[in-house]
Amino acid sequence: MKNLQSVTAVNPERITVPYSLKHCFIKSLCLFEGISLTDIQAERILNKDNSQMRAFSEDDALIIRNAADSFDFLDSADIAGLNVDLCFYIKLNAILAREQALFTGNLRNGFCSIPCIGEIPVPAGQSIQREIDRLNGISPENYKTVVSACFCNLARMQPFWDGNKRSTFFLCNIILIKNHLDLLALTEDVYADFEKYLTEFYTGKSNRIIDFMADNCFVKNDNAQCFG
Repeated sequence: MKNLQSVTAVNPERITVPYSLKHCFIKSLCLFEGISLTDIQAERILNKDNSQMRAFSEDDALIIRNAADSFDFLDSADIAGLNVDLCFYIKLNAILAREQALFTGNLRNGFCSIPCIGEIPVPAGQSIQREIDRLNGISPENYKTVVSACFCNLARMQPFWDGNKRSTFFLCNIILIKNHLDLLALTEDVYADFEKYLTEFYTGKSNRIIDFMADNCFVKNDNAQCFG
């Protein structure tokens, strides 16, 4: 993994992602798939210690490796200059859901289902891009509500065959990083409520997930702590 301090010294205008945020991100990404990483596991995985994978099933290890690889992409990318659009969203899915479905890195072109709501129609590219445009238009005054709403809307659309929440989480945070705003994160103490309220949103029962996320699922960009 590249030394972030040396990258910053070469190009002061380059946006880099601190180690503490990567630690926070990988734990959040894994929670989406029911994987609870300890602080030590997260640290060693980020440091490319593959011995940690022996503690996980083959499927879980693949999810973790894909999440870790996404940070290599972050380190190599010019975040400030990224064009965050539908094509970029698809690229994120290709990394985060690699080898987990037949058509990762492509928009879903057939029906799928979620147990709580049943069959989900094929998403329209224009509808997905509309949510991405809303994300790109955030401001310091509205970003928590807008990001929370767009995350939920995109997750409910299920744009991809697999990795929808992970890809959308990463998409939201790239835009937040570009705008130097607080970042989206999930911790174990709020995850059960997050899933409950997201299910209510999927079924049309309630929109309270949006306020819940705005109040409980953001961490400071300069001091992200998801430890413990």
